[in-house]
Amino acid sequence: MPTFTRLALALLVLATTCCAQNLSNFYPIDDEFSNVEGIWTVKAGQPTTLRVFGANLNDNTVVTLTTSTENCNLRDVEATVVSTNAAGTEQYISVQIDEVIEALYFCFDDTLQGTDPAVTIASEPAPSGGELIPLWLNVLLILVLLCLSGLFSGLNLGLMSLDPQELAIVAESGEEHERRYAKTILPLRRRGNLLLCTILLGNVLVNSTLTILMDSIAGGVGAVLGSTAAIVIFGEITPQSICSRHGLAVGAKTIWLTKFFMVLTFVISYPISAVLDYVLGEEAGAVYQRKQLLQLLRMQDPYNDLERDEVDIITGALTFKEKTASMVMTKFGDVFMLPLNSILDFKTVSKVMESGHSRIPVYQGKRDNVVGLLHVKDLAFIDPDDRTPLESVIKYYNHSIVEVYSHTHLDKLLDIFKQGRTHMVLVVHIDTDSDTDPVKEVVGIATLEDVIEEIIQAEIIDETDRFVDNVTKTTVERETSDAKEPPKAFALEHDELHLSEQMSLAAYTFLSTVVDEFASNHLLPNVLRKLISHPACLREINRAPSDSSSDAPEDVYLYHRGQPTGVFTMVLEGRVKVTVGRDNFVFEAGPFNTIATGCLSNPNWEPDFDAVVNSDHVLLLQIPRSLYVEAVSTSRRIVMQGYGSSSPRLGATPRGLAAESALDRGSRAPSPTTTDVTVNISDVDSVAPPPMQPRASGYELGSDNRPLIDQDEAEAEERNAGTGGDDGHSSVV
Repeated sequence: MPTFTRLALALLVLATTCCAQNLSNFYPIDDEFSNVEGIWTVKAGQPTTLRVFGANLNDNTVVTLTTSTENCNLRDVEATVVSTNAAGTEQYISVQIDEVIEALYFCFDDTLQGTDPAVTIASEPAPSGGELIPLWLNVLLILVLLCLSGLFSGLNLGLMSLDPQELAIVAESGEEHERRYAKTILPLRRRGNLLLCTILLGNVLVNSTLTILMDSIAGGVGAVLGSTAAIVIFGEITPQSICSRHGLAVGAKTIWLTKFFMVLTFVISYPISAVLDYVLGEEAGAVYQRKQLLQLLRMQDPYNDLERDEVDIITGALTFKEKTASMVMTKFGDVFMLPLNSILDFKTVSKVMESGHSRIPVYQGKRDNVVGLLHVKDLAFIDPDDRTPLESVIKYYNHSIVEVYSHTHLDKLLDIFKQGRTHMVLVVHIDTDSDTDPVKEVVGIATLEDVIEEIIQAEIIDETDRFVDNVTKTTVERETSDAKEPPKAFALEHDELHLSEQMSLAAYTFLSTVVDEFASNHLLPNVLRKLISHPACLREINRAPSDSSSDAPEDVYLYHRGQPTGVFTMVLEGRVKVTVGRDNFVFEAGPFNTIATGCLSNPNWEPDFDAVVNSDHVLLLQIPRSLYVEAVSTSRRIVMQGYGSSSPRLGATPRGLAAESALDRGSRAPSPTTTDVTVNISDVDSVAPPPMQPRASGYELGSDNRPLIDQDEAEAEERNAGTGGDDGHSSVV
């Protein structure tokens, strides 16, 4: 080929290449399109405007779309050029694809622009019928669906959070409107799984429909964002905030709508709920343990209408079962107790009354050896003047003593008290810490009042309590008008010892008939009786343990061998150990035994024995010789004055013997300053105790310094006497 021809062909190819139209990419500018795997997809049957980018573009370009990947011989779709910019780089094309085609390729002037996804277009089905719902109706439906979405969301929280038990409680004990609401909701709430399925299905259905309607207005990303924001704000947050506080009222007032959706979704919700009922079982509701109830009570305290005392009682009732007897008991060292050998005289009864307790434990020997229980009401028929032994009362009533272990819980302790056997128990502890065998020891007492105080969480203070509690020992503060003096403050006649009428008569009968020195030929009957009953002749000894480590009390001596004495002794209560002679013969002198009778007639009489108290409590009649001699002299003067100048037998009873003498007035109304003759071990010299010595001359009775037997008064008695003679003597005996 000639060179000129080759050059012409090359220039033609170059010119054709320089003037060819090239398509680089495009995109639709209408709303109805999507991008699937990098390929722009438009709606079939709807006109679409495409914005095309390339080179050498012009308005005279013939644009077609083909399904062929090789050439442009098959023209499937015709396109129209709308406009082209001056540079020929941008062009708007209008096209309408009537069928659904997966891929169409551009042809410019029958030149295929390539098969790359960037220059490929597809079509998808368009909504049938076009716009079926007007815009105003679409907006109205969206608003209605938002309300339903919020209602279902709120009912899900408001109704399902109320378990059937709580609704039943409200239906019976709530306010009037609350009871009405609860009775309306309760039948549906008892079918919990069916109600739950209905609410959830309705909520999902409403939210899905709402999204579709939003897509028909906004489309694409706008529909997603708009529906999400609307559902979160108006369908979740707002209604749940309202129904969490007013769920009962909202659920009751919209019950008709809930029933409608239950019917509407019954076909789907009922099978699901039946499966849930079978698998999960019956709904139990909220169940609270004891600790959870306590915590709930504390949390609800600022909001409920319970008083502080009511909360304390409820708390105590829930917690007292966890407490033990050792936590509420009174320690054994603080317990007021009485020894079994006590005498129920005025002092003992006064101590019982001052203690303020209605039940007194009684021990024998050591304090932890409790053998009985004394009720204060047992003293109703006891006369302190009778000096009744406590042991007799304990044996007669025989109140049971119940022991419980220190780890016994209060509910078990309350059951014991409810049986009526006792209202006081001994708390014992088994000591297993030592290497020896387990040892049982009494550590305290617990009463019904202690248990009740733990239940009501407050101290019960009655009119006789001295302390608020036994732990802090806080003294009870009382009004001045409520303060009562102890019994001894208004019973001065009991400040000194005196015998009961029975004991006085027995002692008189014994001395006048058995002991010659007190026979009627020495002492007149009335003088002897007044001598016996006078407090100056009575001595009470209560032995207490010594301060040493031994529990045995120290000895109390009445007489020492070889030491002169002038005191006659008669044992009324208790025992005295007497050691006689060189062989130290020992015997016990019990009640109505006399000691040292010889000292009454011999001023220099010395005992050849030792006499020591041999029991914890001893009551003695001790008459000094000087007092005995004065009594004999007084008897003789009364007899001589009653019979004139004659010398009758002293045993005859003169006139006026029944009249009151100075002894009567002295023993009945002593001065408050009279010394108590009760002797404790701390007042006695255990080595060489001196015998009882007479008081000042005449045995002064008080501050008036009157003699024990006043002759002038005795003569006045005789002058004012009623009748005399032997009949009076026999009546005394």
